[in-house]
Amino acid sequence: MAFHSRCNNVVAEIPSALLLFMMLLMAFPFPSRAHIPKEVDQQINTINDNGEYYGLIVVGNAEIQALTGNGGVFQPDADLPTVDASARRFRVGKIGKHRTILVMCGSVM
Repeated sequence: MAFHSRCNNVVAEIPSALLLFMMLLMAFPFPSRAHIPKEVDQQINTINDNGEYYGLIVVGNAEIQALTGNGGVFQPDADLPTVDASARRFRVGKIGKHRTILVMCGSVM
């Protein structure tokens, strides 16, 4: 019973204008979106327009070098070889005949 009366006292101390403002914020939620620069957005749309890609996640520089270095099996796209977004570098290209996007992620970044 004591807890209930303390809650009522706390609510009574909140100014009514603030309470109304908080209720309006809860009633009309605003979407949260990260800002994507227009150039990056256009690059992503270009990639999406090309169709499906395989995604390959690598965890270290050795793996990236093995795939992209001299004699590597990954061939970068001639028009759009990389896209830098969300603090990551996405490498766009092909492995054999398969469109592929490489991205490095993990503890060794």
